[in-house]
Amino acid sequence: MLAQAEARKRQLVPGWNTPNGWAAENMANAGGTIWTREVASTAVVLTVRDDEPRAVLEYVVQRFNAEVHSLNATDAVGFDPATRGRGALANLASGTAVNILPGFYPRGGGDEMYDHEVRTVQDILRGCAGLVGWGGEARPRSQGFFYLQVPPGSRLLKDWVAKRREDREHLGIPAVGRPLGV
Repeated sequence: MLAQAEARKRQLVPGWNTPNGWAAENMANAGGTIWTREVASTAVVLTVRDDEPRAVLEYVVQRFNAEVHSLNATDAVGFDPATRGRGALANLASGTAVNILPGFYPRGGGDEMYDHEVRTVQDILRGCAGLVGWGGEARPRSQGFFYLQVPPGSRLLKDWVAKRREDREHLGIPAVGRPLGV
């Protein structure tokens, strides 16, 4: 039984960490930590790492949807096990990044956002208290790319998520979207 569990874990977790320190996974919705869920208050269905990373990335998607551009179900892409390397894009393999409107904000693109949209994204990032990096400030540029830039166990991450959950509970807002099929 233990041998089967270990074999399953090796199949699910390839044994390397993404640049932000989180473990990469090979599959979503397979008993690991990466799951597909609806993002509350949006039409977006997103696959990312559960718990704290989900809370932060959903916050980014929710605010982007409300303040920059209204998003459809498939307009935000999270987990991608095929991304590897040392750059921030590899964080998709650990489910700790999201690419919003990747066709509209391509990697290596220019300045697709208007100035007021850039200011709004910068405000969203301020709301994340340093937890999230933005591809609009990276080379190559990708203005729709957001990623956790703190490692697992970060006190800043834990505190931010606890405060956000407290605020949402006070307002009667669900902490995260429903799992698919529920």
